[in-house]
Amino acid sequence: MSLFGFLKKQKAGPPGSAPLVWFELQVTPATFRFAFTPDQPLVIGYAGEAGQKAVSKLIAPAEFGELYERTLRQVDALLKKHEVLYLPLTQAEQAFAPEAVKTPGVHVRFAYADDLSWASAYPRDKLPSEVAGLLADTRALARQVMQQVSPGSSIADAERINPRAETARIKVARSGAIFANEREIQPGDLNAFLDELKARGGEIAYSREAPDEEPTESTTKSIQLLIEAVMERKLPIRLEVPPEELL
Repeated sequence: MSLFGFLKKQKAGPPGSAPLVWFELQVTPATFRFAFTPDQPLVIGYAGEAGQKAVSKLIAPAEFGELYERTLRQVDALLKKHEVLYLPLTQAEQAFAPEAVKTPGVHVRFAYADDLSWASAYPRDKLPSEVAGLLADTRALARQVMQQVSPGSSIADAERINPRAETARIKVARSGAIFANEREIQPGDLNAFLDELKARGGEIAYSREAPDEEPTESTTKSIQLLIEAVMERKLPIRLEVPPEELL
């Protein structure tokens, strides 16, 4: 099926009773993949990091029939739970394009037996909350499947599907601008960034520019926006104090 076969031709509604026949979710470049296509094995892949070998599992329908079918139904349920079909298409032509998968991003595409289909690609720091939720739940599902396929040997590999917590160093500037790891995040993109951070099991190291000065009105508004969003997601947060302030 061509890429354009995945594009919605009209407003999408609930998938209904048609079975899900195609699903691909990939965090690029080559970080995490969960995919199945008609009559082909379910593929779970996670890139090797820090000298570790990459993880790759194939769950064939003939060998793992019940698990395979149950997993397809669970993915269908996740798509409905997060209402991904209601999202507008975003860079659909870039979803799984050869050059696009070489840059950091999240790619999703899926199709049902009644030809209802959808595809989009997103930068990692601009995920809609629906896609961030789908990614988190798909990673959790991948971990469960891997443990069922090889319970004695896959636990360590499966745990890598949900990487260890990473720290996002977030600073609020005098101007009120919010920076994460030295990259400015617009207020409208903050929730998606935090959703993806939560999906990865991350935490926040918070700081403010010129902490010894009275915050400006813009700074105060940004701090309130940030703290409310962090508390809503119950993300771990700690105060990061510059070394010079400890002297």
